[in-house]
This record gives sequence, C-alpha cells and structure tokens, in this order.
Amino acid sequence: MTFKKTEAKIPLSNLRPEEMAGRGNQSTDPKLVSSYVEMMRAGEKFPPVIVTKDFAVVGGNHRCEAQRLFYKDEDPAVDVLILDVSWDDANEETKQAIRDFAFKDNWNPNAGCPLDFSGVKRNVKQHTQLEHTD
Repeated sequence: MTFKKTEAKIPLSNLRPEEMAGRGNQSTDPKLVSSYVEMMRAGEKFPPVIVTKDFAVVGGNHRCEAQRLFYKDEDPAVDVLILDVSWDDANEETKQAIRDFAFKDNWNPNAGCPLDFSGVKRNVKQHTQLEHTD
C-alpha cells in the first residue's frame, strides 16, 4: 500500500487529535506537552503533524496538544503532512497499514510513545522524502 504525502497548512481547529489514530488508549504526556509549549515560546520550529486526509492525527498528538495550548484562543494555520487516505473510510487492513507507516516504519519507532524533540525532527525529516510501500 502506498501513501502519497502532501505538505500543507490547515487551521489547528481542523485537526482531530481526539481520534488519536492508531494510538489505542494512550494519552498525551502532560510533561512532554509542557516542554513543547516552552520550546514554542522560545521560537523552536517543529516538524509537521501527520494526518490523514480527513485530519485524524496519525503522528504528532503531543505537538498538536502543545500548539492548542500555545495558541490558546487563536486558530492559526499549522504545518501538516497529509496522507492521501481517509481514516474514517478506511477498513481495518488500511488502518493497520497507516499505523505501520506511522509507528513501525520509523515515524515513531517507539510504537506511539513520545519521542524526544530531536527524534521527532530527525524522523519526520528523513521520511518526508520516502514513500511507504508494502
């Protein structure tokens, strides 16, 4: 299965981190979210949040939550990397392929557990150049 990827800017309010696509029952780590907010205040640039075309967050739930806290009542356009697949319309096989792409194929080798910031930057930079094929 191949996923075409498109870089874009979309309103933060359009992102669906509540779906936590592929993460099961894991929740965000408040300490990591707080550290990301502090880094944002210091001007650090973050890699895009990875979403499906219906804006379910596949990778970057911590970054998404940090952006919501950082921007508070604003609704800025944020950087995303959109996979050309719909989470809502996907069957279980396709959802598993999305999970594999996001977690096992080194978007996040920690299988959904948060990466430190350097790991996030390294993995997103490396994989924005690649296609996932089965």
